[in-house]
Amino acid sequence: KKMSRSGVIFSFAVVVGCCCCHGVGARECNGGLTLSTASDVNAAADCTSIGGDLYIATGASLPQLQIVLGDLSIFAHNYSTVMVVDLPALSSVEGTLEMGLSGNFTQAWLPKLAFVGADVLVNFDSSTVSVDISGLEVVGSELTFVGADEGWPAASSFAFALPSLVKAEDINLQNLGDVALTALTTTSRLYINRCGDITLSALATAGSLDFEIVGSLSLPMLESVDTIEVYEASGARLDFPSLVDVYADVFLGGFSVVGTNATTLNLPKLQFADLLYIEGNKNLEVFNAPALQFVMTEKNGHSAGSTSSSAFDEATADLTIYNNLVLSSIDLGSLQSVYGHIEIDHTLLPDLHCVHSLRHVFTLEISDNSMLKSLAGLETLLNVYQDLRINYNPVLSDISSLNPQMDVARDAYFTDDPQLCCSAITKFDEENTVQGLVYYENCNQSC
Repeated sequence: KKMSRSGVIFSFAVVVGCCCCHGVGARECNGGLTLSTASDVNAAADCTSIGGDLYIATGASLPQLQIVLGDLSIFAHNYSTVMVVDLPALSSVEGTLEMGLSGNFTQAWLPKLAFVGADVLVNFDSSTVSVDISGLEVVGSELTFVGADEGWPAASSFAFALPSLVKAEDINLQNLGDVALTALTTTSRLYINRCGDITLSALATAGSLDFEIVGSLSLPMLESVDTIEVYEASGARLDFPSLVDVYADVFLGGFSVVGTNATTLNLPKLQFADLLYIEGNKNLEVFNAPALQFVMTEKNGHSAGSTSSSAFDEATADLTIYNNLVLSSIDLGSLQSVYGHIEIDHTLLPDLHCVHSLRHVFTLEISDNSMLKSLAGLETLLNVYQDLRINYNPVLSDISSLNPQMDVARDAYFTDDPQLCCSAITKFDEENTVQGLVYYENCNQSC
């Protein structure tokens, strides 16, 4: 299949090896080759295999070439005439494939390339560069494809799709259009920056996923990942319908959603997470994680089920919902323990029914919520292993839902809640066990 100048159209390919050679001496086919002139290309035109490295620095057509046993390097630059590197039968590169392409008319055609034993490193500096590696199935290590930095988003017309790719440990895609990796089921690291819509139809497990300045995201099969970062995604919804856990065994993982345009963040099956950080999503109205039970870490040898205060001495896992100014609906109905901090700031929540099952937390901070009238939803909270901070909530008037059996291991703060009766705070101090002090300022003294 052919490819348009604005993107890539892909086809399936099967790895085929061949060690024969016709039309040139054995030295040329069995060793390394450098093609920098037309005579170099003519001398290698009948090679079916290259026994070493192949370096191409000119327009070249090698219709018989099927396998390169070393590295393949293509560095092509042309700004005036069409320059084509055409390797239509190439199926395998045992080493690294590296391409540096610049100019308005540079084209590199490798449609049947299925296997690269080491890295694939492709860089180009123009939106009119054309590259076809559509049959790629296996990359031994790193896959990097970087489009024109200064030309982006013009380069975003370069759609990137590898429908047969099943293996690449480290994937780095930047300055492209829509990205589709529809056969990939697992990867250690995936970084996508300044691209269009992202489709990862089969991805089930991953180490690190990082999406920065992208369109919509589609990961319908993702179940387990160490860490996810989503920054400035423009899609209206962020759905992760199969995701169960975001947890790293060695380092602190987590799920961060920052500065997106999404109106809905939907995590219907998520049960465990190292960290949840939801910040500055200006259109976010709904955040659903109804199955979430624990936000925790086991880095200090403590299990998710532990409720002893010692489990919180070095707590590092957090749930932060901050500066999402139109967020009015949160469902964290199964959340029992946060082995770290909870911060819910700058939302439109009227109460805290969103965490109605919460029992244990390291620090709880509820601040700057303009519509918060009541702490209803905190009836089950028994242990705050550090501080309780209820500050700057302009219409908060009811804290009666705080469990009288609650234990606060350090201090409790009620600052600049002007509608909250000072007497309600002193009653809380009398009824609850606060190991430290209860601070209050600018409360309502007339009731």
